Amino acid sequence: MLCKARSIPKLKSAAKEIESYSDSSTGKVDILSLDLSSKDFGKTAKKIEELVSARGAPKILFNVAGTSSAATFLDTPIEEFDRLIDINYLGSAYATKAFLPHMIKSNATNKSKSQIVLTSSAAGQIGVFGYTAYSASKFAVRGFGEVLNQECYNDGIGVTVAYPPDTDTPGFAEENKSKPEETRLISESAGLFTAENVAGKMVRSACNGDNLVYWGVEGWMLSMSSAGMSACDNLFDFSSQVLLNGLLRFIGLFYLADFRRIIRGVWRKRKNETGSEVK
Repeated sequence: MLCKARSIPKLKSAAKEIESYSDSSTGKVDILSLDLSSKDFGKTAKKIEELVSARGAPKILFNVAGTSSAATFLDTPIEEFDRLIDINYLGSAYATKAFLPHMIKSNATNKSKSQIVLTSSAAGQIGVFGYTAYSASKFAVRGFGEVLNQECYNDGIGVTVAYPPDTDTPGFAEENKSKPEETRLISESAGLFTAENVAGKMVRSACNGDNLVYWGVEGWMLSMSSAGMSACDNLFDFSSQVLLNGLLRFIGLFYLADFRRIIRGVWRKRKNETGSEVK
C-alpha cells in the first residue's frame, strides 16, 4: 500500500496505524511525500516510477487528495479558483497519469484487472450556494472520470467516481469557520457522515468495481437524477435511473425551491439586521 501526501510525520503515523491492522507479516506501507498540486509533473512522475520499479504497480489507485472552501463568487479571491482546481482536479489527474502506464503494463503482463478511484463530491453533482470554486473543481473530476472510464476499458481498468457528502473531518471543521450561512443550511439537509463510513464504502465499492459511490437517501437520489450518460453496471442503479428519473426530477425541484427559500430567508434576515428595507 502507498500513502502519498506532503507531511512526512503524518505519513509515518498513518503508515504505522495501517500496518497495525495487517494480518500478514509481509504487510508493508510505503510513504511518498508529493505536492500533487504542483505544476512540476516530471518530478511527480519520476518519484512514482521509482516506487513502482521497487514495489510494482498498484491494483487500486485511490485519489483522495482534496480541499474545500466556501464563499460567494464575489467574495472568493481569484487565486482560490486556481488553488482548488490544482488540488482537487489536477492533483488526481497528475497522479493517475503517472501511475496509469504502469497499471496498463501490469494488467497486460499478469492478465489481471485494476481500479482507479476518483473523489468528487455531492457538490460535483449539483451546484450549491457558496461553492463556485469548489463545485467547479469537483465537476471537473466527474468529467475526467467518465472519459477515463471509456479510455481504460480495453486495458482492464475500471474507474470509480465517489460523491461523498459532508464528512466529519478536521478539514470540514475548518471550512465551517467561514462558510456562508446559506451554504451551511443547504448542506445540513444531507446530514453529516463519519470519515470511517465514507472511507469504508469507498474501499468496498472500489473492490467491487462499482462505477459510482453515494451515501444516504439524498446521495442516492442525487446520483440517480444526475446520472446523465455516465456508465452504470449496477442493476439496482440502472433500474432506478430508468424507472424513477422523472419522479426524482420532480422531487428535485422541491429541493431547489427549498434552497431558494433558505437563500431568500438569509437575505431577509441580513436586511432586517442592517435596518434596510426588505421587499
